[in-house]
Amino acid sequence: MGNLDPSRTIVIETNRIPFKHSNMHSNIWDKKTSIRNWPSIIPGWRNWLIKVVAKKRTYWVLRNLDQCISLSLCDIKKNESMLKVLFFWSNTYNVFLFRQGPMSPSLADVHMVTCLNIRGHINPFNLLVKPSFKLESIRTRGWPQYIISHKSNSRSVSHREHTTFLNMWLDRYVFCGKACSGTSNFLTLAEKISRNLEIPLGKIVLGALYSLLNRVSHYLMQNETVPTITGP
Repeated sequence: MGNLDPSRTIVIETNRIPFKHSNMHSNIWDKKTSIRNWPSIIPGWRNWLIKVVAKKRTYWVLRNLDQCISLSLCDIKKNESMLKVLFFWSNTYNVFLFRQGPMSPSLADVHMVTCLNIRGHINPFNLLVKPSFKLESIRTRGWPQYIISHKSNSRSVSHREHTTFLNMWLDRYVFCGKACSGTSNFLTLAEKISRNLEIPLGKIVLGALYSLLNRVSHYLMQNETVPTITGP
């Protein structure tokens, strides 16, 4: 604070980043578990999205959800060489320490990539309340079974179906949860979004990204293989 030339502090912190303390080998990930939750197109997801978007598109546009939901249809390939940028993350300053200077993802970056809402405020304690209903079956045979269990055969889209759709979108395609099948981890958030509440989802995504970077940085600092991780 008040130091017009923070270069000395940055140099000291640079000696703590994983780049200085770990081997930059290519096998930093546990191949079986680390990124097993990398987003992929689940059988039945496209048809479910097409059905829901026919009824909820206007609502999604008003809530800045339409672009990010459409991104779930993209087959994003994992580029492990790009993930090595994590060796330069400082979990003290929450920035990447590059030779050119510090850099960090911002709310503007989140908005430009996803178009999610980054305005407004939400009390995290409001997300700790129980949802008004339970999922049909938590222990399903993967995500395809989740879709079968919660996609109705009628042309209309009920509040319950809309909520369960958003729950899968958040769990599988936004925050990439650990489980290989449906969970209720994001059901409360999904219900609040479906109830026409203006949620600054972009802020939550950025917070989850910082949490992911700090967890991975911890393992790299210890020169350990990165286990199962979650994050956008």
